[in-house]
Amino acid sequence: MMNGKAVEWISRLLLAGVFLWSGITSLLEQLASPGHWTFFLIPSLEILTALIVLIATWRVLFLIFGAYFITSGILKLGALQAFTQAIGNYAPAFAGDYWKSFRSLMEEPKDAYVAYSLPWLEIFTGAMVIIGFGRRLSLVVLMGLLMFFNFLIAMAMFQGLNINCGCFAEDSKPTNYPLKLAVNTGLWIIAALLLIFDFRLARFRSAEANGSDA
Repeated sequence: MMNGKAVEWISRLLLAGVFLWSGITSLLEQLASPGHWTFFLIPSLEILTALIVLIATWRVLFLIFGAYFITSGILKLGALQAFTQAIGNYAPAFAGDYWKSFRSLMEEPKDAYVAYSLPWLEIFTGAMVIIGFGRRLSLVVLMGLLMFFNFLIAMAMFQGLNINCGCFAEDSKPTNYPLKLAVNTGLWIIAALLLIFDFRLARFRSAEANGSDA
């Protein structure tokens, strides 16, 4: 069994590694093919966040993790038309009658329903992770979303689609599938570790309270 300190540092290193790797890779891609200046903003913030994570307290780790999804949701809301189109781009990856019901979620008009609701779910769960109310449920929901995102990305990759994942702001550049799969997997592991820590924190507080009552 891992003790609290081990869980803490594994979480720190993973979170810092995910942000640093994603930030540097995205920044290099933007430098190779410059776009709007805002496309440099997220990679730069990711690199800065990676450095902050290594010296942050646990409260700040929850803050950063929650803020990541709040930012993702806000950027999607700011480019809803592009995000709706990005959702529709996944439809060809689910050809055939077997995927008919699932594919309908990526076709008109249901693609718009998904595009309008998903950002709010990210914002709400991200905020709950920061606030602490319903934190565990929110972490579980975000873990489910990350698994779902990876499923979509993996299907697009295996079907040979050259599309943008629609993960953040409007961007027409094709997604680096292996990088995005690795980042989402890293975030999933981080969410799991934060969930473990939150349980341990609750047990510690309970034991402390029982000790003070004795």
